[in-house]
Amino acid sequence: MMKAVSLAGCAVLGLLALLVAMAMAQQPFATNDGPVHLAFADLIAHLHDDQGRALQREAYRVDLRLTPNLLPYLLMAGLVELSSVRIAESIVQLLCLLAPTIAAWCALRAIRRDNAWLAIFVFPLSLNQLFFLGLYNYCLSTAVFFLVVAAFWKLQEARSLAWSVGLGALLSLELTTHAGGFVAAMAGVGALTAGHVALAWRRERAGPVAALMQQWRAILAMLIPLPLLWMSLSESAGTPVLFGPGPWERAISAGRLSILRQTGGADSIIALALSLGLAASLAWAVVRIIRQGSRLPDRAVDAMVATLAALAVSVVLMFAFPDTMGGGWTHFYRLILFPYFWIVLLLAQQSFSARAAWGLLGFVSAVSFALLGSTMKNEALVRAQMEPLRQVDRLVGAHCTVLPVVLESRPVDSTGGAIATTRMPYFQNASRLEAHDDRLVLFNYLARLPNYPVRFLPQVEPQRLIFHWPPHYRGTTFDAVDVAGFEKASGIPVDYLLLIGDPRRQEGALGEGLRLLTAPSQPLFASPDHRVSLYLRPRQPNSRCVPAPAGEP
Repeated sequence: MMKAVSLAGCAVLGLLALLVAMAMAQQPFATNDGPVHLAFADLIAHLHDDQGRALQREAYRVDLRLTPNLLPYLLMAGLVELSSVRIAESIVQLLCLLAPTIAAWCALRAIRRDNAWLAIFVFPLSLNQLFFLGLYNYCLSTAVFFLVVAAFWKLQEARSLAWSVGLGALLSLELTTHAGGFVAAMAGVGALTAGHVALAWRRERAGPVAALMQQWRAILAMLIPLPLLWMSLSESAGTPVLFGPGPWERAISAGRLSILRQTGGADSIIALALSLGLAASLAWAVVRIIRQGSRLPDRAVDAMVATLAALAVSVVLMFAFPDTMGGGWTHFYRLILFPYFWIVLLLAQQSFSARAAWGLLGFVSAVSFALLGSTMKNEALVRAQMEPLRQVDRLVGAHCTVLPVVLESRPVDSTGGAIATTRMPYFQNASRLEAHDDRLVLFNYLARLPNYPVRFLPQVEPQRLIFHWPPHYRGTTFDAVDVAGFEKASGIPVDYLLLIGDPRRQEGALGEGLRLLTAPSQPLFASPDHRVSLYLRPRQPNSRCVPAPAGEP
């Protein structure tokens, strides 16, 4: 009977994967930072080409130093070399949504073969806000997290030096994928190891040294990535550290699984249902361990208790870790998912009746399809409203600079009011213009920060020179568009002005400044709702811009 459940689980996962792949066949999902990450990958792959990147070389520098973000960029750069920016992003998004579930399948199979189908619980958890914010490196790190867990379980079985080195290598891989995943993985492996040490000490009444020696291979594995960690920490020294959301806000967000909400309403209900389902499963598993622990093999009980210790550590980490640290922020939200991952890992160690197994599979399948359906509905709305930006791409010439002024970053409803989504798909979408023709987009939230491999040169940094943002500014608003100041400091003229949002709604100094900028410029395009407008500014002597042929896109 459990074989039938496993086969049904494979079928459900295959259907979910097919639906996701079909949704990406035309174009990738719209995300906040995704366009910037792929623009960075394209620059890593092509910035130093002999021809065609002269303007971009005046503005950017590529520094492939060791950072927790490096590996995904190398992966994306390789995909860009082999295909195109659009295809590369679709492949990366597919990996972000499916690789964690596949890796979880490997981990659960290592724990208990007939419960590997429980990995399907990871799929809806992967449809989270961080994916739609475009944090691809974090999403990939959740897949590596499960590979780390699988390697730890194999190490406990084989107790070989090879698995110890393999576990250390995976922890190092996690570090070069994303810092949040590395912290969670190291804390988890540390808690599992400490749990096994404590239980061996208590059961065998051996001294602490003897108990520790039983886990020397796991301890060695945790030591392997430490030199890389020291090197990466030296790059983020001096950045601010802020706790961020308070304990109550963290508890509410984690308990409701708010990280799965995109627009509220149905998303919130689905997320809460998944949270309550996993919480109830955890309570059942704990009660079962307490009642049947004496009848279970010592090795099985040790693994369950160690998993509970790792779960407890992940909860403490979620509440205690600073939200802003190491040059990045939203760390709390990146740690919300890991306690739920540990619940799934604990469930994999239990025995289920056929009725319970089918019930769990039906529940997680319903949640997954409901959340994916909500995602598709939201994506259709966003894609329809992004069509004018794709038309703009055909009107911008080669070797030109484009200044996006993002006045509205979210989709709107039929009345023109902004929809309360958790993502801002128009915020950095203009970065897609840099994928060809040596264009330079003068709005980039990430290229000013120290923990990315591509950065603006100081004399060209537009967020500071044009929008007057201070260092490490976390906001998204501005009240100045200082084109003259940028051109004077950088020596690079602004060729195009791209307004995203209706400028007629802007008042005060910003509205007046936009009217002064657009007055001498040539209008090239305006969407019917006036939410996307493109202007060609008067040509300056030092401009190398080759305007696109006039005409309709």
